[in-house]
Amino acid sequence: MAFKSRLKCLFLKPIFCILFATFLHFARNTTPEIISMKYESEKLGNHLDISSNYQTNNKKVILKQIKPYRTDFYQCEDGKFRFVTVRYTNVSYHKAKGMYVIDEQWYKQEKINKKIKETDKFLFSMHRDELIGIKKKEGNSYIYDLSTEKGGDKYYYDGNSVEVLKFTASNNETTGTIEVKPIYTYCKKQLMPTVASSLEIKKYATDVLGNLYEVKDNKLKLEFK
Repeated sequence: MAFKSRLKCLFLKPIFCILFATFLHFARNTTPEIISMKYESEKLGNHLDISSNYQTNNKKVILKQIKPYRTDFYQCEDGKFRFVTVRYTNVSYHKAKGMYVIDEQWYKQEKINKKIKETDKFLFSMHRDELIGIKKKEGNSYIYDLSTEKGGDKYYYDGNSVEVLKFTASNNETTGTIEVKPIYTYCKKQLMPTVASSLEIKKYATDVLGNLYEVKDNKLKLEFK
């Protein structure tokens, strides 16, 4: 009987498993009476409220997974780097223009929310797996080096060198945190550097021969094919 009960629990969702186990305990009179029970899940992170699309009674309907389309980086008047995350839900197709469009008013409001002024300098847009170069103050440890996972030597910024990494996505716009990966190796650890107070950030790419070069003259695009 106990084996069968455990087997059934494996195929039930957590809340139903708890209720099933509780029923068994009551049936055997092996536990005191349970007055109340609460099931807790993870905290709500990035989400889109789509409640207006449904008829609900004081309940929210949300889209939990909102994948980022790109991240736009700016150098602000105070010297800090800030960014705007454009998600797929913010991009729509304009049939008359035959182009994909990001709403200009929405984008302006996002810049205000992120404390980015109209006079602040647009640097570049980053998509997943493009290359970003980060330069930090002398003495700061590298985002990824041989000590990250393998117990090797630890590297430190000298104030001149740029560490080039593979951009994954923005993580937290308030703290200026992004997610990156090393270029030439696999890393199990999640790398989440804060770029707000970096000395410099640049966009890089490689040519057909694998030579690394800086991508310059980047233009902000709110309409594209």
